Amino acid sequence: MCTFFLVQIFTIIECIPHLTFLNITKNQLTSNLPDLTGRTLPKLTHLVLNNTLITWDVLLKLLDIFKVKSMLFGTREEGALVLEELHLSLNGFHSVELPSSSLHSSMVLTPPSTPSSDILMISSDSISTSQSSAASATMVACPSLQKLFFIGNKVTDWTEISKLGTFFPNLTFLLLSETDIKTLDGADHAGECFPHLQILGLNRTLIESWEEVEKLRLFPSLTDIRLSGIPFLEALPEMFRRQRTIALLPNITHLNGSRIGETEREDAERAYIRFFLDKGEKPARYHELVKLHGKVDPLAKVVLKPRTHIRVKIRVEDMNQQVLKSEELDVDVTQSVRDLKKVVSNIAGRPASKFHLYYDDKQINMGPDKLRFMDRKLFSYNMTEGDEIIVECLD
Repeated sequence: MCTFFLVQIFTIIECIPHLTFLNITKNQLTSNLPDLTGRTLPKLTHLVLNNTLITWDVLLKLLDIFKVKSMLFGTREEGALVLEELHLSLNGFHSVELPSSSLHSSMVLTPPSTPSSDILMISSDSISTSQSSAASATMVACPSLQKLFFIGNKVTDWTEISKLGTFFPNLTFLLLSETDIKTLDGADHAGECFPHLQILGLNRTLIESWEEVEKLRLFPSLTDIRLSGIPFLEALPEMFRRQRTIALLPNITHLNGSRIGETEREDAERAYIRFFLDKGEKPARYHELVKLHGKVDPLAKVVLKPRTHIRVKIRVEDMNQQVLKSEELDVDVTQSVRDLKKVVSNIAGRPASKFHLYYDDKQINMGPDKLRFMDRKLFSYNMTEGDEIIVECLD
């Protein structure tokens, strides 16, 4: 099926010599390739192989057939196809079986043996060979690729992900969303495996701690990180997790698609210092930030909850406005005018039906205002300390 399908594909696309984008999503590429000798895609820059169940050895053969050439020692071979973007999502990969090297200092880049070669050869005295059937004694890299989409695969070990960086050494964009990555063990070699990586997507992965998040600062060119939908982060308040992430990663300029401004970064770093002020054991990042910002005072505790009780003066008058009684009372402003009349009736010595209530706001000094609406809450009058409640007796 794969053989017949690919022959058809190449028959069609050879009629489109300027083709730059090829999408063969959901077409299975699991069997042996047909003989496609001499067939090339000289201008292909984008290749989509999502949900094709492609194997690594078939992928390597396709890359070779597609004449994936690259910038080589500052020159580009005229007319060569340069693959820039590759989609390998939803292919069920549990591991990465690409040729890789240990990337020791003894590694050298050697030019192709003939002018017609289409790959960059990597050799080293300390190369560890892959167990894949695609591996060979000579290590192969694809330096032209800049963007790789690797979403929804089943890889759990970051060491496997590092092989992608070894084979595609000039990656600037890597999307690993919805994989089961839990840790970034081995990220201390990020400078060797991903020297140019600027954007990394880890949305909906299983990254499990702040220690793992902090390892992202080991990527020398990384400036944009996506960390949405990660369970341990989603369990935290949104502002807290954003500030903590920013404080831990001084290299990041964009988080989850939004830019990090200078003010936001400073606020996040100061919040990080405050968080650990009273902690016994302080992380290394705390001491780095103290050197940068100095010791930060704790934030003042400001109570923003509105007061529910205020002290007012109750003045009882007869119908001729002669004062019969006066005293201070703590009033619950969450109660209604009807409730207040019940309380005041004990002070006035009369039932609620035998007097009217007036409210005198001493701040605006506009004179007493009759409290006509029995179900209206007292806080709606904006009562404050020192205001007066006037009780007008009707007999």
